Amino acid sequence: MELLFSPSPMHGSYNLSLVALSVLIAMLASYVALDLAERVAVARAQASGSTNTWRVWLVAGAVAMGIGIWSMHFVGMLAFSLPAGMAYNGWLVALSVTVAILASGVALGVTSKAALRLKTLLLAGFAMGIAIAGMHYIGMAAMQVDAILTYDPVLFALSVAIAITASIVALWLAFTLRRDGEEEVVNWWIRVGAAMVMGIAIAGMHYTGMAAARFAPMPEQTALHGMHMVEGGHLAAIGIAAATFLLLAVALVSSLLDRREQRRLRHQLRAADADLAEQTQVLEKTTAQLLHAQKMESVGQLAGGIAHDFNNLLTAILNCSEFAADQLPPDSPVQNDIRQIQAAAGRAATLVHQLLAFSRRQVSQPRLLELKIVLKHLLPMLRRLVPEDVTLVTKFTEATTQVSADPVQIEQVLVNLIVNARDAMPDGGTLTIEVAQTKLAEDRTGWDAGMSPGEYVLLTVSDTGIGMDSDTQARIFEPFFTTKEQGKGTGLGLASVYGIVKQSGGSVSVYSALSEGTRFNIYLPSQHGLAEDIYPTLPSPASGGPETILVVDDDSVIRSIAGRVLTRAGYQILEATNGVHALEVCKQYEYAIHLILSDIVMPEMRGPELGRRIGILYPGMKILFMSAYAQEFNTGNGELNVPFLGKPFTPQSLTRKVRETLDAPVSSHGSDGAVLAGQLT
Repeated sequence: MELLFSPSPMHGSYNLSLVALSVLIAMLASYVALDLAERVAVARAQASGSTNTWRVWLVAGAVAMGIGIWSMHFVGMLAFSLPAGMAYNGWLVALSVTVAILASGVALGVTSKAALRLKTLLLAGFAMGIAIAGMHYIGMAAMQVDAILTYDPVLFALSVAIAITASIVALWLAFTLRRDGEEEVVNWWIRVGAAMVMGIAIAGMHYTGMAAARFAPMPEQTALHGMHMVEGGHLAAIGIAAATFLLLAVALVSSLLDRREQRRLRHQLRAADADLAEQTQVLEKTTAQLLHAQKMESVGQLAGGIAHDFNNLLTAILNCSEFAADQLPPDSPVQNDIRQIQAAAGRAATLVHQLLAFSRRQVSQPRLLELKIVLKHLLPMLRRLVPEDVTLVTKFTEATTQVSADPVQIEQVLVNLIVNARDAMPDGGTLTIEVAQTKLAEDRTGWDAGMSPGEYVLLTVSDTGIGMDSDTQARIFEPFFTTKEQGKGTGLGLASVYGIVKQSGGSVSVYSALSEGTRFNIYLPSQHGLAEDIYPTLPSPASGGPETILVVDDDSVIRSIAGRVLTRAGYQILEATNGVHALEVCKQYEYAIHLILSDIVMPEMRGPELGRRIGILYPGMKILFMSAYAQEFNTGNGELNVPFLGKPFTPQSLTRKVRETLDAPVSSHGSDGAVLAGQLT
């Protein structure tokens, strides 16, 4: 084939049906190109390690696209006919197909990248355009015709320019319209429109290139005994088109199946992510609760560590000041100073008790209570705590509300909550106390991590006050944390509420918002049985007597104070420094010892061991224990069902508890000391 201009050109003609078929192939191939570009991009984005799925899609897509584009060009050439013999060189045809496939592979590879810079787009589009133009003109070279083939330079350049421009636009559309695995679906008509534009551009490039071709008769014609387009072009074009449609259909079906699988996997992944997020939320909440509990426990250990010695000191201050007051005339000016000392010591004792309540180391004497009765008994006192501009409302359920708790501690909880609500309503409002039965289901989430499913008595104290923000709520139960001005609060009221409720096996939560009030919910495990009458009408016991009492304590100050108080009350007093010494005194003393008043923690022999031995050696002897905090009993929960006197004590509380213990019947299990020893084993 010589590229010379012929003075006598040969005029060819086009079969319009095959031209339309070639344009249709170009559009379909363009649509498949856009669709497969998305598949390759998705697979490449998901590729990790040795995963080669995206490369498989790249090769398959390049083959489908390349053959589709080549088929369009070849059908377009078959649509053209000349009055001359014509045949094709098989090697050049194969080369043109290869070029088309390689160009398609480059296109898919470029558009599958996460980012496409303008420079890369232009260079890749230029290379792809040259390759497509090369495919076209290689196909033209494969056409062996009985004519001299030359090209119009202007149309030749225009066809190459169209190829490059179409390639750049195609790459840009393929990159822009891909979804990268997202759920959102590109409107199908946008992709169809883009495919039509690309198809027309590709077809335009082909027919511009065909228009650039000039055919002229050869000087000495030697007819080729091959096929003539006019005679066999229709069947060849239909066969190529059918094979191309089948190949593109397979590519589209594969893409559709992959897209459905990706959608299913995305749905599963999002469901797993949602489940993981929920579990993470629960874990974070549980972790926060654990850290909060550990922080509370640390403060509680600190409080318990100082409680014993501090309460012994307060015992000395309270009783010695009482002794001093008794020795002075009532009108002595020193009396007022002594009362100030006693008041300060009393406030200090209250602070220690609140710390111990918070840390769950306060000695608890639980009883089966009807909570409604406790509340009704407290109502007159609670009403005195709130000003006249605060309306106190009570809502009690008709059902039983029995709980196992220390009635004194429950009263302490209520008083602290009422005072807290009162202070939150400086301009008045409504304070509501509610008692109800509730049941927590097993699948209920959001409750305290330590709560178990079951029946609970719900005590709610709510107000219409100023409320709290989330930061305040997060610290509301911390000891010494207070929002009140200096001197107005210790920051231990709600901390003690938290400790008492936890010690009683329950849970407390707070719900509040600024300017919307606050609600405290207290959950106590519901109990069944015959509730005790904790408010019986009994005559006050006598405060003294002639009995003999052995005071056992390693602290000489406590022994001296207790002995002095009890001696003044008429009792005969013996003293011992520890459990071993107490047993020696009991053995050597010739007369009956009616009561042992013993500390818990002592050197050589602790109080519980002393109680066990007393129960064996002297079954009728009674024992009254003294202690600063529940941890000394080591019963696990601070609960005690034997006579007990907490420190610090006053002369009145000591004589009252001693008389009460002496008048109580002896336990059927032996002495009270033996009962305690059984609890501590």
